Amino acid sequence: MSNQTKNLKLEKPLQEEFYDVDVPNGNMEKIDAAITTVKESYVKKSGDIMTGQLIADGGVKGDLTGNATTATNISNTGTVTLAKATEQNQIDITAPAYNAGNNPVKLLNFHWYNDTYSLGAIRSDSTPIYGLGIYLNGVNKAYWDSSGNYRQAAGAIFSDSFLLLSSGSTGISWGGGDVGSPVEQQVANLKISSWYSTGFYDGCTGNGFTVGINHRTGEITAKGSITGSTFHTPDWFRTSGDTGWYNEKWGGGWHMSDATWIRAYNNKNVYTKGVVQADGGFNGGLNGTATYAERVQNDGGPMRFHWAGQGGQPTWLWGNKDGDSGNSYVYNPSNFNVNYANGAGNVNGYSADALKNRIGGRNTPVLTPLLDKSQGSEVNTNTGAGLQGQGAGDLHLVQSYQNFDKILICWANDNLDFFGQTLWEKWELDYAFGNTYRFSLHKAGDNPYWNIWSSVNLGTSTHLLSTPTLWRTQDQNSMIKEIYGLTY
Repeated sequence: MSNQTKNLKLEKPLQEEFYDVDVPNGNMEKIDAAITTVKESYVKKSGDIMTGQLIADGGVKGDLTGNATTATNISNTGTVTLAKATEQNQIDITAPAYNAGNNPVKLLNFHWYNDTYSLGAIRSDSTPIYGLGIYLNGVNKAYWDSSGNYRQAAGAIFSDSFLLLSSGSTGISWGGGDVGSPVEQQVANLKISSWYSTGFYDGCTGNGFTVGINHRTGEITAKGSITGSTFHTPDWFRTSGDTGWYNEKWGGGWHMSDATWIRAYNNKNVYTKGVVQADGGFNGGLNGTATYAERVQNDGGPMRFHWAGQGGQPTWLWGNKDGDSGNSYVYNPSNFNVNYANGAGNVNGYSADALKNRIGGRNTPVLTPLLDKSQGSEVNTNTGAGLQGQGAGDLHLVQSYQNFDKILICWANDNLDFFGQTLWEKWELDYAFGNTYRFSLHKAGDNPYWNIWSSVNLGTSTHLLSTPTLWRTQDQNSMIKEIYGLTY
């Protein structure tokens, strides 16, 4: 059986087969049909226009003009002119391999008057940048980086205007690091250059320009308010009209409505812990208390009042006349006569009756317990007699005995079934602590006794020193039930 070729399936007789004229005739028919298909389907020419598809693996010499509706790859050392593609078609251009250096790979050139606008790939070896660049006469003006971010190239200058239009939010951003202060160091991440000024225009409600910046002087003018957390200036904060500074939270501030006075807005009070100085004086009434006044003006001149006790009798005293309480005058005390005293108010805080009772001891005093038994030793209770007392150790007082008029010592025997008391004047205890070696709280020298060390060492023998709140015990054979401070 004969073999066949791979593509057109032509018959290939074997060596041992007899020659059959129909076999070569059939092969010729297949070859003719294939050539006809190529001629009709791939290359058709009508005048100077070629339709269909042209496949030339080795390339095409000469210029190709007309409309290329579909071009897979176009390689040419000259100029390629492409017709406008329809919305359904597109042109795919693949840049050649990048060679070292900072030169861009320009993909498309657009000629407009004397300028050439180019769209091409961009890359920098020194600072790696990959993306799609826009060029004017061979100089890169802007590009989209490989992350899709729009960047404006250094030194890029657009003629007349540069307009950003968007239905949403639009911005100009620079992603570099901090470079310094524009005004002080003359550097910035984003530089906006203008011959005179930059204006912000209201394109929504028709208010026109609402903010203006003078590039020469740095002045900023705004129709609305300027809000910030902190404002600094080496110059004045200036207002115009009858205005000034206003605290929006509390409704007060400072303002001027004439050329004479600085006024507190809304008649707010003025407070300071410092000093208010007025070399020209005060106008109007002064109310309240002056806690410190350097001088008080009077008929004889500025005068200072001193609150310091003086001995002897003064030559003059201040006083008022009957019916003239608004004026004070000086009087000679040597002319004073005391006809009689209708009553005495108090002496050192005591009324006359209280002073009488204090001297005579004829009223019931207030008793304040002073003994802190929690710090004492051998605190026992006789349940039968209902008495409790401290039987040893130092006596701790919750406050000084010197705060009271008298001190009452309530004591008992060791069995807590016999009660006794000793009353001390404060001055007596003061004397005993300050002028003895030791003494008994019961005053008597025999049984029972509770001996206390004094608060001083008078001789060569030393001992523990008592204080107004800690009475050091020397010896005892009784119990201390309580120590009371008495106040009349």
